[in-house]
Amino acid sequence: MSGDRVDPVDLPAGTPLCAWVVGVSLHTVVDVPARDRRPLELLCRYVARPAVVRERLSRLEDGWLLYRLKRR
Repeated sequence: MSGDRVDPVDLPAGTPLCAWVVGVSLHTVVDVPARDRRPLELLCRYVARPAVVRERLSRLEDGWLLYRLKRR
């Protein structure tokens, strides 16, 4: 595996149609039926959401970062 190329031999064994590469998982089992706008909107919202909510992130006096979770 180098750069943006993935060698299928390097992929870990696991669930068919799923891959985990360099900390990113891809599930190709997810699909959206044609002309079904609600599932498409939900999928787009999921993909577009930020990984970290900025309002929950703060810097402590010692320089460390604190992230407050929404739920326990």
